[in-house]
Amino acid sequence: KYLLAVTIRFVGDEEWKLHLVAGLFLLLGTVAWGFVAMRWTGKPAWLAAMLVWSPFFLPGQNIMLEVPVFCLAGWGIYFLSDGWESDSIRSSLLAGLFIGLAILTKYSAGVLLPVLVAGAIVSGKYRTLVGLIPPVVLIALWCLHNSVVYGEVHLTSHGNLFKPHQWDQRTLIVLRTIGGVSFLWPLFWISQPPTTVGRLTVAGSIVGSALLAGLDLLVVRRLFEKDGLVPLPIQEVHFVVMTFFGALTLLLPTLRSLHQAITNFHDWRSHKLDRTLEIWILGMLVFNVACTPFNAVRHLLLALIPMTFLAIRSVEGIRTRVPTICLIVSSFLGFTLAAADYEMAGTYRHLAQTRLRQDIARGETVWFTGAWGFAY
Repeated sequence: KYLLAVTIRFVGDEEWKLHLVAGLFLLLGTVAWGFVAMRWTGKPAWLAAMLVWSPFFLPGQNIMLEVPVFCLAGWGIYFLSDGWESDSIRSSLLAGLFIGLAILTKYSAGVLLPVLVAGAIVSGKYRTLVGLIPPVVLIALWCLHNSVVYGEVHLTSHGNLFKPHQWDQRTLIVLRTIGGVSFLWPLFWISQPPTTVGRLTVAGSIVGSALLAGLDLLVVRRLFEKDGLVPLPIQEVHFVVMTFFGALTLLLPTLRSLHQAITNFHDWRSHKLDRTLEIWILGMLVFNVACTPFNAVRHLLLALIPMTFLAIRSVEGIRTRVPTICLIVSSFLGFTLAAADYEMAGTYRHLAQTRLRQDIARGETVWFTGAWGFAY
């Protein structure tokens, strides 16, 4: 936001100029995640495209905070992965610097701190823990600035946090959101081994997902009834389908990982990067259920990125066209949602002027007009 303020101060507030600033972050972020993918997967181009064209990111490529967080987190993870591989203090400090900047941009990036710690423990490269120094210093300075200038620390001023009575409903919303903005479950499905255990994993995931989808439908009906409304059949279908596939996306890899941990703990533990990705995903899901003031796709960005890495890693060594199919379907949904979002934003942007013309045509006097949000 400060960068946008500087841009507006010196070159004006035309939208295209502000979008150029966001576009720079998008370009640098795509490069960063591409570099990470070159280290972590055998399909860096697929991974980069799957991220930037996805339904969970493409519609949000505007001048809000998700694009710079995408960029800063990407470079943080890149240097962090280099630190885990080389035990480099320099790379770890650079990783901490980018992670700290990401946290100051959007507090949800704070989940990257446990990822830093977990990666150091899992990899056995404890020197990389020096990467905690830059973000701790940056957060401390930010809080000190808030306290001195405003008399209140911004980090602790957010409401709607830690409300356990909402956690069940929020969990279902998170599942519904994941199912609506990602298409990763086919990769997790085909990665299951062709054994009895693999077939039981798929069957258990399907049954569990169906039960959660049914529970979500009951919760949604209850909420509608509370407001004196009745959900349309098409709405109920949407809720059931999205929650089912969201749960399937999480249950398939979770049950497989649990089985591996129980039957062959040594081999399970040896896949250090996969375990780190799982900790990262779990941390972001817990954060979204317990700590976000409201549920939104953008809050899940840093959960869906490691989920995408885990999905493509799960099918490495398998000759299949499913990754290509997933990319095509995901990209189609991403561009479709982006076009719809742009149309909706334009509707809200011009709503005041449209209403103004209608009121004047009826001979009414209008003293003030204003647009509500969606300005970019």
